[in-house]
Amino acid sequence: PRVVSFRAGAGADGFLFVQLDSALARNVQYVLTLEFSGLVSNSDRDSFGVVSHRTPEGDGESWVLSTLFSPTYARRAFPCFDEPAYKSTFTLTLLHDAKYTAISNTRVSSSAPVDRSANIVRTRFQPTPIMSTYLLAWVLCQCDKVTTSIAHGGDGDRLELNVWYRDGRPGTGAYAEMLLNATLHTFRSLDAIFDVPYALGKCDSVILPSMAYEGMEHWGAINYNGTRFLAGAMYELVVHEIAHQWFGNLVTHRWWSDVWIKEAFSSYVPILLDSLASGSGSESHRLTLITYVFEHCVANALSALSNPYEMSTDDVMHQFDPMTYTKGP
Repeated sequence: PRVVSFRAGAGADGFLFVQLDSALARNVQYVLTLEFSGLVSNSDRDSFGVVSHRTPEGDGESWVLSTLFSPTYARRAFPCFDEPAYKSTFTLTLLHDAKYTAISNTRVSSSAPVDRSANIVRTRFQPTPIMSTYLLAWVLCQCDKVTTSIAHGGDGDRLELNVWYRDGRPGTGAYAEMLLNATLHTFRSLDAIFDVPYALGKCDSVILPSMAYEGMEHWGAINYNGTRFLAGAMYELVVHEIAHQWFGNLVTHRWWSDVWIKEAFSSYVPILLDSLASGSGSESHRLTLITYVFEHCVANALSALSNPYEMSTDDVMHQFDPMTYTKGP
């Protein structure tokens, strides 16, 4: 079949209608090739999609480019089936200024100058695992890095752990070291508890200047909000995001009405690790959570575990409320 026309749908849901000149046949594989462009948002105005952050740099300024597609904003960057049940592999190539480091879900497969000037670099990444669109991520930054590795799987394989940060705020380097240690401890613990090896050979953690959430569990490229992260508690957030590498990334909810399954379980994992480390049930933490959940229920009426009704893009955002995160603990 040939493409007759394209038409963008009305409203915020961002559907693209493709008209063909004949019907598609069952059990036949088709390839649709599209040329497209997307917008880069400024973090001062919009925190979703592909986002630029301006950061002070001596007497001038520098930029960080990052992505935040969860829950329904991958469609801002490229045409896709932007729902969690539809999974694919992604092979990403970035063209960027040579002074920036390119980070994505997987390891770099090649990086080379585009021309003799060597000012522009083409960085290619290895294919991702099969995953949902909201988990795809990339970052371009001028960052410092702390790194370590741990034994991973058999045959002497190592899991590479990196923390990327901009050393522009007092204490940022020390926080990066703390984040690296927390990440290392959590991966060791969860690899043993789940008995399912982490699916990638590396995990990058990037402390961004800002973002809409406290953290985002992109598979192999976790992002943290520097404005909140550097000022608040670290351990529970780190464990929560790493737990998503299994629950959410490897095993995914079919639709956003069931997002509580991954969020509530990932909120429970820090309690689990505390219990195993102390030999107790972390009862004081549990009591605090029970009180919190009760107060939220009284204030907002009891919430059902899942909401099966049809949702618009705006409705999906409303699923990420406090109750969603506290149903598991």
